[in-house]
Amino acid sequence: MASIATENLKKEIIDPLLTKINSGASPAFYIGLSRAEPWFNSLDSAPNAVPTTKEENDFRNSLQGIARVNSASHVVPRHNWTSGTTYEQYDDKKKLEDYTAATPFYVLTLNHGVYICLRTGRSDTAPYGKQGSTVEPTGSNNHPFETSDGYVWKFLYTVSALDANYYLTKNFMPVRFQESTDSNSTGIELKQFEIQTTAKRQHLVSFIVDSGNGGSNFTDSCKVAINGTTYHSATVKTDGGAIKKVEYNNDSSTIHSRQGLRGAVLTTVHSTGTGATIRPVFSSAKGIGANAVQDLKSQHMMLNVKVPGSNTDFITTQDFRQVGLLANMKDSLGTSGVDFTDNTGQALFHMKLSAQSPNFTKDRLVTGDSSGAKAFIDNLSSDNTKIFYHQNDSTGYLDFRVGEPISEEGGTGSGTIHTDSNSERMKPEVNPYSGDVLYIDNRAPIIRVPNQTEDIKVVIRLDRCT
Repeated sequence: MASIATENLKKEIIDPLLTKINSGASPAFYIGLSRAEPWFNSLDSAPNAVPTTKEENDFRNSLQGIARVNSASHVVPRHNWTSGTTYEQYDDKKKLEDYTAATPFYVLTLNHGVYICLRTGRSDTAPYGKQGSTVEPTGSNNHPFETSDGYVWKFLYTVSALDANYYLTKNFMPVRFQESTDSNSTGIELKQFEIQTTAKRQHLVSFIVDSGNGGSNFTDSCKVAINGTTYHSATVKTDGGAIKKVEYNNDSSTIHSRQGLRGAVLTTVHSTGTGATIRPVFSSAKGIGANAVQDLKSQHMMLNVKVPGSNTDFITTQDFRQVGLLANMKDSLGTSGVDFTDNTGQALFHMKLSAQSPNFTKDRLVTGDSSGAKAFIDNLSSDNTKIFYHQNDSTGYLDFRVGEPISEEGGTGSGTIHTDSNSERMKPEVNPYSGDVLYIDNRAPIIRVPNQTEDIKVVIRLDRCT
């Protein structure tokens, strides 16, 4: 039996997570960087991550460090308004996948206003084909409005400067629902709340004449009946006897549309015309603008993390190939089971050397002369007395021994593990084998540059539920 999960269910699942992250509640969520060694192919190209325990364990084994997620938001693909582009209109029968990147149904304007297209502009003469948008929508009307190029738009919200800083990228833009307002709310927040509360409920948004369903023997005098009652505030245009477009009439900026309908059956009122099918397009029960997250069909959320270049918990002059989202991480240095609460944490084991050993090299293998243990070198301490490393299936998981000589494969690095080390595997700040791995993204190698604050934006595609 086929079934679906609606956008409302996705909202109920995701919104509490976003609220928890943005409120700073504990235990915190963290972004982790992992895997310094190349992928197992000649091009070092990232394979698709797979939802297996093996993938999660490999991610933990190579984890370099974690940083607390500062904030999170729903996001949608970014579509800048561009003159000449033909925008598709909102259609209640379409899924997000039915729209293409070349023909989106919403836009972001130069002033960071977000508008949804409720009617695609068509030429004023036969055959009344779709035409590109030439007038950028402006203003913050509470209700739909028409521009001189024939497009009908609905203002949804403005992206604030703060949200733009955190979530606006070349490919994505933020979208959110304004839960409430108070005396501290900004003008942008107040306006969005106003848009939400004035949305036309059960709104018959537009009329669509699907290809081939225009009928025959019609003239422009045709009228449309809604549930059996002739509606005089809509204009019909025909070509060769076929209905090509049906549009609401407007008075200045007011579109004379219908709302509060449980549904609609549209019929034609004409003396000779037959065979036309006019389809009504409806909003959700709450109306367009009541919830922009649902109106724009958001299937992504973005996590924002800022890491100063001076932060030593994240390795510089070293690359990473995996990004993950983690929760409920525990402290390795304190009492067992204590939540890790710092903003950042180093997640690599290390060995202490009995003297400076400046010749070791990142990304090479280090081998214990007597134990036979092997590990990848991820980083060296600034005084060259500590080697930070990780092990995986290719190195094996033998323990290094206190006091044993070690040497670097393919290089000149050599030294001896310090005899007063309190453990063969000196613990990291955060236990990489604690907590929950919620998300893994495999990537091509990315190198962290010294003294450069990094603004890490992680976009997670929410699974479609069907």
